[in-house]
Amino acid sequence: MKGQLIFRIFLYLFVYIKIFYMKDFIIRSTSFVVIFVVVAVVYNRLIENLYSNNLLNAQQFGYRKSLSTEDVIFRLTHEILNALTF
Repeated sequence: MKGQLIFRIFLYLFVYIKIFYMKDFIIRSTSFVVIFVVVAVVYNRLIENLYSNNLLNAQQFGYRKSLSTEDVIFRLTHEILNALTF
């Protein structure tokens, strides 16, 4: 739960910064690049912290390494087929 909340807050912050700085992209292109790099560094450190402290739920898919949305579809299909065979 903490991991989901932190990730959502980070995504909202990233989208806000991106929209705010895209308005005057030509004038603020340098600032945007700097902000983007800072956000990327914060994101990487946040994800590293969540992984190292095991704060992410094992059932979260889609944005994690080696856990794509295809994996969740495969798992769901597998569980449904197992339930139908018993």
